[in-house]
Amino acid sequence: MRCVICDDNKNTVRELISFTKDHFESNEYYNDLDSFSNALLHGKQFDVVFMDIDWGHNPRGLKTASLLTDSLVVYVTAYASEYVERIFTEGGHPFACLQKPVDRASFDAVMNKVERESEKKHSGYTITSNGRHVLLRWSEILYAEGCLHRTVFYLSNGKHYTAPKSLEHLAISFPEQFVRCHKSFSVNLQHVREFSRTKLILRNGKQLPVSRSHSAEARIRFMTHLSNSVLEE
Repeated sequence: MRCVICDDNKNTVRELISFTKDHFESNEYYNDLDSFSNALLHGKQFDVVFMDIDWGHNPRGLKTASLLTDSLVVYVTAYASEYVERIFTEGGHPFACLQKPVDRASFDAVMNKVERESEKKHSGYTITSNGRHVLLRWSEILYAEGCLHRTVFYLSNGKHYTAPKSLEHLAISFPEQFVRCHKSFSVNLQHVREFSRTKLILRNGKQLPVSRSHSAEARIRFMTHLSNSVLEE
């Protein structure tokens, strides 16, 4: 996992670096939000963000953190009681909070929560819906549809959830059983019943288009999936 520390307090940065070094593959830090925002624009990605709320008596950390839809945001603040309402209305529903000065016991408790969430990510995709973190298990997802800069996940129980990221961005992290059959669709092969040159049919009867540019790879992946399924039976 990769983490980043965003804080303009040298003592807090020093503490968090010493705490995080044994838990993450890499950790970076930024002492100004403009540099951090610029890094995000240039493709930097982080699994966990330790975000200071107050920057020069201005809660700029809340606005920046609200844009981090793919990261677990841990707020670090000396003024938790002052910001508790704004954290949940402006901060995009944080994953956890740490009170300054940060002590080791509080940090370890947050890391236990982070590690449990990391284990969940291997079994599904976590999305924020109505203020709640909802785990969409890969096995329950029928397909994902890209629409502008959003992705809609359709589940086997008939529900659907929207993520504020493009399919192009999210599909990179999809597990092996998912394949792009069209620029706007990624399908879970575990739920595919039939495959043809121009369309595929799910077990529930839903039809999805197969584009010319994705047809060859999708067909190969589908046949490989069928062969593996037969061998496993």
